[in-house]
Parts: sequence; C-alpha cells; structure tokens
Amino acid sequence: AASAGAAATPAPGTGVGGAGAGSRPQLAASMGMTQATRRNWNWNGGTAFETRYLTATGPPAPKSLRLRRAALKWRITKMEQSGASDGDPRGELAALVHGLRREVGRRSWLGQRTLRARSVVPEPVAELPRVELVPVPRMPPLAAPPSPHQVAPGCADLEQLRSAVAACRACGLCETRTNTVFMDGTGSSGILFVGEAPGEQEDLRGVPFVGAAGQLLTDIITKGMGLERSAVAIANVLKCRPPGNRDPLPEEKERCTPFLERQIELLRPRLVIALGKHAAAFLLGTEASLGQLRGRVHVRGAHKVVVTYHPAYLLRTPSAKKDCWQDIQLALRELGLPLPGRAGAPPAPPAP
Repeated sequence: AASAGAAATPAPGTGVGGAGAGSRPQLAASMGMTQATRRNWNWNGGTAFETRYLTATGPPAPKSLRLRRAALKWRITKMEQSGASDGDPRGELAALVHGLRREVGRRSWLGQRTLRARSVVPEPVAELPRVELVPVPRMPPLAAPPSPHQVAPGCADLEQLRSAVAACRACGLCETRTNTVFMDGTGSSGILFVGEAPGEQEDLRGVPFVGAAGQLLTDIITKGMGLERSAVAIANVLKCRPPGNRDPLPEEKERCTPFLERQIELLRPRLVIALGKHAAAFLLGTEASLGQLRGRVHVRGAHKVVVTYHPAYLLRTPSAKKDCWQDIQLALRELGLPLPGRAGAPPAPPAP
C-alpha cells in the first residue's frame, strides 16, 4: 500500500540500484516523490527480502533517475518471471499483482478512478420442444416353430412334404447339415427301401445312397431284382446327416420319423425293405437283433416289411451278401415278381 508523503525507513542492504540505506529518503524529498513498498520473494536462496522503489508523482525526473527506475522495474519483472516459471504460487501471485498495478496506473493516467466489474448476461437458451412419450405395446413372444408331428400330417403330397423337410429345424442336426436328404426314385414298382441316415456324400448331394454303399444297393436293385433304380423309392429314417456318421440318437429319430411315416402313407408301397437295425427297429417297433428279424415277412399296418443287412455292412462283411440275396429273393416272391436269370437256371447273387 502507498502512503503519500510518508518516508519509510528502508531495511538495511535493500537500496535501489545500489544506493545506500540513507540516500532514498533524501532523494525522495529532493525530487518530490512518494515512496511505495513492494514485497518480492526470492525462494532460490531460501530467504525473503523487501525491495523499496520510487514512483514518480511530480515533474519529470532527471535522466539518471529514470534509468535507475527502469533498471529497478526490469529487476522486479525478472524476479516475478523467475518465480512464476518455477511453479511458485507466491511468484505467480506477485506477477498478477504487478500486472494489476500497471493496469490501475494506466487507467488512472487516463482519468479513470474506479474499476467496474463487467456483469455477464447469460445468453438466452432456446426452449427445447416437448417430447411426448407414447407407450409402445409389448410384442407377443415369438411362437415356437411347429414340430414335425404338426407339419407332416398336413402335407398333401410328396412335394409339400419335401419342402417341410427342407425347412425343418426341430433338432440340432439342422445346424451341421449341408442338405436335407428326402428321397430318390418314384416307387412305381411298389417297393420302398428305408435306410438309417444320410452319409457324407448324401449330405453333399441331397440324394440317398450315392456313395459306395449306394452303388452296392443299385447293383442289388438292377442285377438282383431286375428293376431300374428309378422304379423303387429310397429313403432314410433321418433326413439329415449325423456328424461323423454316428448312429442316430433316440430324440433325433423321435423328431424326424413323422416325416417318414407320412412319406410311407403318401407312397403306399406294397413292400418295405428295411436296411439295417435302426430302420428295422423303427418300422417294426422292436429292439430285436437283425438275425431274429431276417428270413420272414413282417406286417406293419397295411404294409409288409422284409429286413436285411445295410449295404455299408455288406461292404465290411462280404460273406453276408449270400444272406442278403436270400432276403431279396423272399421279397420278390412276396411281390410275385420273377427272379432274374435264365429259364431253368438258378439266379446268381449280385456281384460284390
């Protein structure tokens, strides 16, 4: 704070521009100046000191005095900057006070005696339009897809049944299949072959019995029975391939067999030939062994069933082809069809 006409006694060793302790009051009195006190803090040496400097209020000072004032202001400015750059809060505060004093002096010189704080008027905020919340009706839960037990009986023909099989997702086999395998042939001869499940080649092509086992079945039909493959119908208990050609699981057969039942109803075959244990177990509703079921004609509702070995088993066990040939002869006699071969000569079994 400054007091007009006051002659404060300076602290020892704090003269301005190198002047002694007693020279500053005499200089201030002779030049008609007031003495102002300003504190500056020097933390580099760990001690605080006080600097007194002169502010001119009268006529212009001599050149030597102006130079001393300029030197003093430069030293104060460097000290303030040094304190602010070191992150010292006291130095930053000193720099702010110095700047404020300079601004007050400038405005005082221009004739402005007071400083008025500007009032900040907030900008008007546009009112947002009101949004009315409309209640959204709850969606009903998605209905589960119809099961094969519901879909299959409603199919009027084989084409509708084929489409229903292609869209079926009743079990996990739909996630691993490439194609559904519905049927091959027309069944015009009244014969239906039923296997267990599609294999790798059947899954890729969507046709039953097209691999090595399918070629052996074709030989049995054409060479052993004297019929075209297209004249018989060929299907499976499962319409999708189990991964790794494993045996069908009970739940898979339970969900897929409605398609086969409706398939048999639409085909109306005169004779059904079961290929393998799984097909025989489904068609006859028994878990008896294949050896117990072979060699005779079974009746399943309005249809007759003959049981024989699966062609894949015959490829692994060629000695069983003779028994398979006996089952085929039994089927032909039941249908009243002639055995292939020359007249008077016994029919030869199909080539391996």
